Amino acid sequence: MHVTHYRAPFAKECAAYGGPAQYPGLPIPQTEFDRLPAETQRLVAKWNKHYDAGVMAGDFLWPLATAARTKLPLYCGEFGVIRNAPPEIRDAWHRDFIGTLEAHGIPWAVWNYKGWGFFDRDGVEDPVLHELLSKT
Repeated sequence: MHVTHYRAPFAKECAAYGGPAQYPGLPIPQTEFDRLPAETQRLVAKWNKHYDAGVMAGDFLWPLATAARTKLPLYCGEFGVIRNAPPEIRDAWHRDFIGTLEAHGIPWAVWNYKGWGFFDRDGVEDPVLHELLSKT
């Protein structure tokens, strides 16, 4: 959440932190977390867990097991990183997420449209995501 919804005003826990973020790793670096007021730490701690491609792969275990048990296909029709996140973080997260989907043969459609990364609110295309999506 602290990556995909970085500084999102509609997500209380994400809006509470406005400092630097990182991916992979702890979204809020430990040194930054330690400087936050106790109330802000309480708000953001739930989502400040180490995250990387390996954790993503683990997150897919239950859906993959369910698909195997039910003989039903998986499809991912909504994912993305808000445009507030730095471009290098958006790029790394998307590469890992799409890589995980493709490693398991899960079809996908990116949800990122205006304001969430692929285009800004004025319709200007994000070159990082354009390059990534053009290669997949």
